[in-house]
Amino acid sequence: MPFAHFYELFPEVAREETRGIVLLQDVDGLPAGTYTLTEMFCDEAGCDCRRVVFQVWTEGTPERPVELAATINFG
Repeated sequence: MPFAHFYELFPEVAREETRGIVLLQDVDGLPAGTYTLTEMFCDEAGCDCRRVVFQVWTEGTPERPVELAATINFG
């Protein structure tokens, strides 16, 4: 089942609607910082699976580059 990033299909909407989480201090081993959530949806023609994949990305810094922190499947 192929998935496409929402921001690749609808960049203007994604720019306005993408959300993030800011942790001001470390929480249960998760470092303080900004985490951005992106969405991927099935793009198979005629598919009605209603699945979504969220990816959680860390904010890049000189000490720590942007990296994928988690992938969450929901459907």
